[in-house]
Amino acid sequence: MRYARRVNEGGETVERAILFEGAVGDRQRACVDSWLSDYDFSLLQVDLGLREAGRALFVILRFREDRFTDTTHAALVAAAEHAGGSVIALSELEYQERGHFLSRFAECGWQRLGIGPDEVPKALDEAFSRGGAERRASVRHVVEAPGVLTVGDKKVDGTVENLSAGGALLRTTSPPLVQAKVELEVTLPGGPVRAAATVLNVSDRGVALQFAPAATPVVQARLDAQPLTPSGVEGAPAAVRPALERVGPYELLSLLGTGGTSDVHFARVVEGPALGIYVALKRLHKRRAGDPAAVRAFEAEAKTLSLLKHPNIVRTIDTGVFGGHHCLVMEVIEGHDLAQILRKCRSRKKPLPVDMACYLAKVLLDALGAVHSAKDESGTAIDLVHGDVSPHNLFVSKTGVIKLGDFGRARRAGTLLSRAVNEGRPSYLAPEALAGEVYASIDLWAAAVTLYELLTLEQPFVGNSLDELTQAIRSKRETPLRERRDECSGPLEAVLKKALEKNQSLRFQSAKAFGDTLAVQFHPVRTPRAVPELVKELFAAGGKGRASGS
Repeated sequence: MRYARRVNEGGETVERAILFEGAVGDRQRACVDSWLSDYDFSLLQVDLGLREAGRALFVILRFREDRFTDTTHAALVAAAEHAGGSVIALSELEYQERGHFLSRFAECGWQRLGIGPDEVPKALDEAFSRGGAERRASVRHVVEAPGVLTVGDKKVDGTVENLSAGGALLRTTSPPLVQAKVELEVTLPGGPVRAAATVLNVSDRGVALQFAPAATPVVQARLDAQPLTPSGVEGAPAAVRPALERVGPYELLSLLGTGGTSDVHFARVVEGPALGIYVALKRLHKRRAGDPAAVRAFEAEAKTLSLLKHPNIVRTIDTGVFGGHHCLVMEVIEGHDLAQILRKCRSRKKPLPVDMACYLAKVLLDALGAVHSAKDESGTAIDLVHGDVSPHNLFVSKTGVIKLGDFGRARRAGTLLSRAVNEGRPSYLAPEALAGEVYASIDLWAAAVTLYELLTLEQPFVGNSLDELTQAIRSKRETPLRERRDECSGPLEAVLKKALEKNQSLRFQSAKAFGDTLAVQFHPVRTPRAVPELVKELFAAGGKGRASGS
């Protein structure tokens, strides 16, 4: 089989990262070989990483953007899933989310970066035989430093937004061609640093550069001599920069949110194998640390989250007591919660497109399906109920990643609630929740209320007082969907009518059953890919988003 190598074709690129975990062998090798053949006309470059601990194969494919289509993406996803892998739209992720993936990539003892498609078969032979020299990815640091790129006899000014011993991201209005050989000069407080580099990728985020091997130790020495922080190069006197609070291996950078029992901080890992990544750290208030009930509830939330492994549930990174503080450490979802998106839609008096609303509800139901089917360490079902499903707890990143979070009110099914109305958001409570009952059905009801709200910008049950609201939930029917939105008559109206039946036995009996009825309402590739543009359009005027865990 012959693979054509492309050099200096130019244009923007699209990245797709494929991760095979737990099983790396002939099946995965055949999958990669098929991509090399099928996408020879569009594939420019490949990164490979093999992590022997836990056996994981990382494959990053770079395509010419003008030759990458929805069909290409769908075929990649289908082939990867058939071979036991998962696909990540790496080029569409924000820096922090890329950091989560690349920090895992950095754990690979064997790596090959920026190789041509024709070099991949030989590299995979080397990887599977555990041969070859080790090449490690390095941690990138956020900076805002002037940079000059020399491309032949031309100089291009720009701003270096992040920097590591292995490469940099330069934002410039005159990007060079992909795979061009260049030299970067970065002006740091301690003086300039120069490095020969290759252009790996050009996108709307900037120019991604990979430094030549000879330049890596030079840049690393400068980084060691002039430490970097998330806000840039440390150049100001220590007296004018307040020391950041440290909790165990985490440095607290800013407060994301506060509640009755805990605070959530934006933090950075400053030691250990995850060095440099950003996280959301939830910390129990010190005044509640002496309250056994508060500690038990906090620890229960941490344990619950540690059992949930799903791409649409906020990932738990660490739990424990650090420096006397009870802490829960989660991934950061940089973006907005669904309640903020709804507020933007209301201010514009324009609801979400029907396909988008149904897609968001389907993702929520997928996450709830994982919650309801969760098992403990012994494999025993724990009959978990989220208990606080609402738009406030579904997070949408700027790149379209959607995650369910905030499990502070999660309980086992069958638990009795004495203060459901006071503890939760009453507009999303099911009739049985008002009676103090906890079953998976209360999460599905809340998902139905959320979908109704996404489609109409109105809640199905309202009242001028709490008593009127609860009475409406118990006994009144929602306004038919078609009366609030003409295009929602027919099957979709029937779905919501069933999901909002007062008698829970007449509703959908599982998240999957509910979600399957929504899958026909959106395109499986185009709709998810439209989420980032929607978020960008809604929040174009700026405004700080909410991170997960708040």
